[in-house]
Amino acid sequence: MQEKIKDDSELWESGQLGASPEHMQPAPAELEKEIDDAMNVEAVTIRLDKALVADLKNLAKDDELAFQAFLRKVLTGYRDCRK
Repeated sequence: MQEKIKDDSELWESGQLGASPEHMQPAPAELEKEIDDAMNVEAVTIRLDKALVADLKNLAKDDELAFQAFLRKVLTGYRDCRK
């Protein structure tokens, strides 16, 4: 009889597995550049009001998106409306 494999994907997604600091290491800069190039994205820095950032993070959470992905979505939508 085949042993059933436990579905632990939720543990990985929630960070209960795979997020311990002793096992973390930053990606090499070259890999980050390859990923950015493949996604056709560019890193930018912007200063925003703390309350605005908090509100945006909450909205991102409501949409079940990471903060940066949410900002890309919002900015892309704004750009598309203005074209």
